[in-house]
Amino acid sequence: MVIYTLKVINKLVRGLLLGMVGLGLIMLPKPIMAADIPVSTLLSGTLSVGNTAVLSTGGTEAIYYQIGGSDPNFLSYGYTGPIWIDGDDGTSLILKAIAYDVGTTSNPSSIMTEVFTFDKIGPTAPVTSVTSGSFNTALQVGLTLAPDAFTTYYTTNGSAPDTSATLYSVGNTIPIDGMTGVIVTLKAISYDAVGNASSITSSDYTFDKTGPDAPTANIPSGTYHTTQTIGLTLAGDALHTYYSLDGTTPDMNSTEYTSPISIGVSDGQTIYFKVVSYDATDNASEISSYEYFFDNTTTITIDPGSISTLVTSGVFVLPVGTTGTLTSMVTLSVQTAINVSDSAIGSTSTITLPKDLEITRSDGYDLDYSALTATNVSVGGLSGLGSEVVRGALQWGLAGHTLVFSTPITLNLYVGTALNGRTLNINRSVDGTSQWTSDGIATTTCAVSLGFCQFQATKASYYAATESQTVTTTSSSNTNSSNNGPASPPQCNNSLPAKPAIITVKASNKRGEVEVFWSDTERATGWTLMYGIKSGKYIYGVSDFGDNQSRSIKVGMLKVGRTYYFSIKANNGCMPGPESAEWQIRVGNKRGKLTPIAKPVTRVVR
Repeated sequence: MVIYTLKVINKLVRGLLLGMVGLGLIMLPKPIMAADIPVSTLLSGTLSVGNTAVLSTGGTEAIYYQIGGSDPNFLSYGYTGPIWIDGDDGTSLILKAIAYDVGTTSNPSSIMTEVFTFDKIGPTAPVTSVTSGSFNTALQVGLTLAPDAFTTYYTTNGSAPDTSATLYSVGNTIPIDGMTGVIVTLKAISYDAVGNASSITSSDYTFDKTGPDAPTANIPSGTYHTTQTIGLTLAGDALHTYYSLDGTTPDMNSTEYTSPISIGVSDGQTIYFKVVSYDATDNASEISSYEYFFDNTTTITIDPGSISTLVTSGVFVLPVGTTGTLTSMVTLSVQTAINVSDSAIGSTSTITLPKDLEITRSDGYDLDYSALTATNVSVGGLSGLGSEVVRGALQWGLAGHTLVFSTPITLNLYVGTALNGRTLNINRSVDGTSQWTSDGIATTTCAVSLGFCQFQATKASYYAATESQTVTTTSSSNTNSSNNGPASPPQCNNSLPAKPAIITVKASNKRGEVEVFWSDTERATGWTLMYGIKSGKYIYGVSDFGDNQSRSIKVGMLKVGRTYYFSIKANNGCMPGPESAEWQIRVGNKRGKLTPIAKPVTRVVR
């Protein structure tokens, strides 16, 4: 009963009080509320650059903050404006803030916490799967990216890429291609998650899809008689060259050409030479093909029109270093017969040049081998032979010049069968009109057989086979048959002059000129100087010059760098004396310079 009464009384009192509050008769105190928590405009995360944090609350509370991780209170920094947030790459920064009712230190808010991590270095640059270079085909280029690369962009026109360029898809490739001579520049850049950029990767791809020009050989296809040395002329962009000698198609597995190739096989065999070049990007040239047939028979036979081709065929061998058609000497590598046809009479004369024959000019000048000719000569076109009757004539050598042969050549001159059994005289002239001589004729007569007059010569020019006119003198008493015979050879009864000695050979002030000095000797009325380019073989000289007072002579037109051999002999009128000891010199390359390369060489003269 008592408990029930108290509950009733409490309800009545509570109701009464609430009614009075509602009527404003009683004022209740307000409840105590905490300040609003501060809010930052810069939220926790990774920053690539410094930034500002702006703090605020929902009301007018005072805000205090702390940087570094400790909790703030009313004694911390009072917030008055934006806070600069920054740090070194790889570091972190903690910003904390608290709010209080204005003018009080009570009712603090909860603490705001923002954590910032700084990443200021971009990823490493992308790496291309194909480095810069030259290429002969289209490419597919991939990119290897750094682990922190978030996005990657590229260009193929050489411009610097950025986020507006083409986005690279990881795992894909970039097609690169161009025409010959075109350079395609691929550039790429990566960005990490916070926008840091890598450095730019750049690769240049040059396209070369055209092979070099085909190599050419210095020896053309043809028939050859001696070993040939093949040199190749290569294109400027030819990096490697390969060849075969058996006709197979050469490629990079064939023999590489590094120096001239020497080829020579047995008689009747053929070398099938093929060669190809590759450039730096392995483009191949066209294949050059040559065929070399080797004919090593004892004698080859040619027409006069083929004389100029004897160098390329290897019959004429020139000194090392000879360029062009001018040369100091021509050497025969194989015995050669030159057939000179005369269509008017239907006959052929033959000039046979022996193997190892050396041909030079008598005046020491270079000869032009391309100007060598061999022709029949009309007997009516010759003059200066006096009473001699010309039965046949032939020209061989250089028109207007005398050639000298190291060994005799053989000439088979057609004169007609009507002269069979008769003996003809052989004479030589430089131009066919004057200065006919038997000098340089090894066999000065020939016996005609089967219509041919055969003789040998050591000098070349115009040759004439002649016959002396026979004059018979008759008296009233008898006939002197001896008048019909040939005249007796001239006799020389002068004393033999003594042998002189060359004292020295000096260079003059003219390039290629020397002066030869010699000793006095008994019974000398003149002198004969002889010289040549081989010891004991004097193919040049000056005959019967000077007098008994002469002691020197100048010799010009000598070739620089060449060795010469000199000898001199005295003449006593028609009587020549013995040759001196040989003197050997080499001509220097400057005026006034002469290089003695040996002491005087004594050669036995019998």
